[in-house]
Amino acid sequence: MPGHSVNDPAPLPHATKAHWGLTMVLLVLAGLGAGIALALGDSDRALLVIFPLILTVAGTHLSGLRAGAIVGLTAALIVLVAAFSSTTPLFAAAILAGLILWTAWPDAAFSPPYAAATPLLLCYLVPTAFGAAAIGLQGALPFASAGLAAGVVCATVLILLRPRTDDSAHANDPAPPSPHLAAVLLGAAVSAWLLWYALTHASIPAAWILMTFIVVVEPEHPNTVSRSLRRIGGTLIGTAIVVFLTLLPARIETLVGMAAIAPAIAYNRVHYIVSVAATTVMIVTLYGAPEGDFLGWGIERIVDTAIGAALAIAVSALAALGRGRPA
Repeated sequence: MPGHSVNDPAPLPHATKAHWGLTMVLLVLAGLGAGIALALGDSDRALLVIFPLILTVAGTHLSGLRAGAIVGLTAALIVLVAAFSSTTPLFAAAILAGLILWTAWPDAAFSPPYAAATPLLLCYLVPTAFGAAAIGLQGALPFASAGLAAGVVCATVLILLRPRTDDSAHANDPAPPSPHLAAVLLGAAVSAWLLWYALTHASIPAAWILMTFIVVVEPEHPNTVSRSLRRIGGTLIGTAIVVFLTLLPARIETLVGMAAIAPAIAYNRVHYIVSVAATTVMIVTLYGAPEGDFLGWGIERIVDTAIGAALAIAVSALAALGRGRPA
């Protein structure tokens, strides 16, 4: 295109309407995963079921049943790793660092699909950092296996019901660029340290720093800066909404917080600020409800989001310099 060089960053994904249909599917799958965990006798282990289940279906939707099964199996293996490593912080940190390298290493053999890299990282981080997987490998195996099996069944139904389309026109589309190795190494080191801190200090906010880093860092520096600023802005808006909600009866405030998960999912690709604001409303409301400390949790969320975004911007700037581009 005139006025654009080949080194210009790829444009951010754009959509024209919220994905309410996808939102309903994800909520149904999450509910199914929670139901399976309850049937297995421990609803606290629902995350071990939900991640393989959702990633199998999502992978099938994006790339076909075979790819979905591979991604789902990978997710099941990752949550099993989380189950036996969560009680050993340094070991857990090393594993997360290895996952970051694997998902971002340029031209890595058997690397996961680009769209699945962040969910695969999160399916290790979330159950590990929040203590949901500390039941050991043998205890986690039935939950992860059930999630994968349910995912394959749901994905097969999805394939049978979905109209056939010709994807040959997109077969040769270029893959998104990978981060520079130096940036990947720095990101892995920072992530490993943050996870170690989160586990040894039982700190939820420290995990928020790491989660922000993972979800906003992009191969192209301008995209990282843009996504980071939008995440910070959405967090500020969400916290302001929670403060306003404290004027309502407690039951209504909690219901609004729980319902915020729907726009958080639906607007993720459409309007990231709206999605982050809704996510903040949900998280700050639920964590602040027991003691009524909504403002304190909101400020903690803002600070840790800003720290994670700053780390992501620094890493992507290093990647840009490593490729010889101005940051």
